[in-house]
Amino acid sequence: MRLGECFGLVGVNGAGKSSIFKMMTGIEVPTRGALFTNGYFKSGFSTNYLRSLGYCPQSSGLDVFLTGYENLELLLTLRGLEPSDVKSEARKWIKIIGLENYAHRVVSCYSGGCERQLAAAAALSRGGAVTLLDEPTTGADVAARRRVWAALLRARAHRAVVVTSHSMDEMEALCGRIAIMAAGRVRALGEPTALRVAHTSGHAVTIKLATLETADVANDSEYKENLSRLKETLEERLHWTLRDEHKTILHYYINYEIRYSNLFSELEELKTQFSILKDYTVTESTLEEVFLTVTRNMYNDDPTAV
Repeated sequence: MRLGECFGLVGVNGAGKSSIFKMMTGIEVPTRGALFTNGYFKSGFSTNYLRSLGYCPQSSGLDVFLTGYENLELLLTLRGLEPSDVKSEARKWIKIIGLENYAHRVVSCYSGGCERQLAAAAALSRGGAVTLLDEPTTGADVAARRRVWAALLRARAHRAVVVTSHSMDEMEALCGRIAIMAAGRVRALGEPTALRVAHTSGHAVTIKLATLETADVANDSEYKENLSRLKETLEERLHWTLRDEHKTILHYYINYEIRYSNLFSELEELKTQFSILKDYTVTESTLEEVFLTVTRNMYNDDPTAV
């Protein structure tokens, strides 16, 4: 990771995102490998290494008996700031994160969203060369989430930030590079645009099929024959890739460039040719589709390269 970079880490529950952060901060001990940050290796209790880190865990890590303002004052004092600087810095981060109305309330009275905002501010105010944020906006409302995003983007100019989230929109808005994890390993790594190109192509087509009762077919065998011919046409003549299939839904990705006019002409022709094709939707590929594609084979031991 580079100075000024916001790096995203996404994955299914249990993929190992929080465990990586715990190993980096010394809460858990890795079985092998080396950790290197800001010119220092982690070995035992490495003071210089740990001083380089700021950390916002999934559980807040705050003192619930202190107010939000007092929590920041305590952390900034431990950081080594002068008393006058501590007060101004604490007020600054309270304002940046949007907690002016709750600054002098004890944290035990905070809602989940406000607690996450304060935890994110505490990690960012730490001033470390690398800041680790583990799902900093979980439980926050839309406005609060935007305030955390703004604080993160403002702070990253002087450090590297690593953030985890289950929101693909958040990852795309904040991160220059994203790693997708599954079963404890990185399965894909790259910029959001590069990941979409590598794993989902340019467009996604969702085809909705009529049920056996509503389709213009005589019986079940004719329905299956129609479905088989439709899939054969899409895959062999049009060269679309089937990525997912449910009872009455087919998800295809287009692996080449095509004009929208030509695409819709093809779909309308198929609709008249096959009575079981009830409706269709055309969308651009999203980061969420990349995530689903990569994690679908989460127990495959071969990492997916970009």
